[in-house]
Amino acid sequence: MESLATTESDIEILKALIRNPNLTARGWQKLAADENTSLREAIAIQSNTPINILEALALDTDRDVRRKVAANPNTPTTSLEILSQDSMTEVRIAVAANQNSNVIVLEQLAQDKKVEVRRAVAQNPSTPVPLQESLEDLLGLPYVRQPSTTLSGLSRIYKPDTDDLPTLLSEYAQSDNAFVRFVTLMHPLTPVDNITEGCQSLFWQERYAVADNSSTPGEIREQLANDGNRIVRATAKANL
Repeated sequence: MESLATTESDIEILKALIRNPNLTARGWQKLAADENTSLREAIAIQSNTPINILEALALDTDRDVRRKVAANPNTPTTSLEILSQDSMTEVRIAVAANQNSNVIVLEQLAQDKKVEVRRAVAQNPSTPVPLQESLEDLLGLPYVRQPSTTLSGLSRIYKPDTDDLPTLLSEYAQSDNAFVRFVTLMHPLTPVDNITEGCQSLFWQERYAVADNSSTPGEIREQLANDGNRIVRATAKANL
């Protein structure tokens, strides 16, 4: 693969292109084949990405691209079935949480060796009630990521004289600290790519933050208005 971009600015322009409703099928194919991983990740989480592109990216060599395809609510069940066999736990968690996953996939992932995957199945609104009940004991277990209100989760402290705030917020959005991610997703200057990814988070608090963020695009709020969590739904509807 070759990249159509040579600078960070070029990448941002290409990311803007994928939000263009008039992007041609050939244009989608060229962008999805780009060697830049962040561009392919952005395509993988877009709500307007064509099905055939999602199917292709489900086979991507990069695990983060596959994870974001697995989390996309528009990903077809055939691709979710493939991704449910992925060797990376993060990818299987995303499939387990995807409301488009069929019963066969959910039943399979309910037997996964990783408790995080089984818990995601238990929390999925599409999981049949009997299967949810068989996994209900997992809902009381602590998450791997524990919220913290300390500064320990920050990769670095913001310096107004030297730092670009949106760039730093993009870093914060990838933090292992749940509280840092939550606050970041509430910030109006957080980049739209991070907001888009946050709306597919396994944690309802992060989806709530996206729904309440004044800069969240309307199409994402419309998606969250149908969220499985009533608080997220209510917040999204109130801000439409």
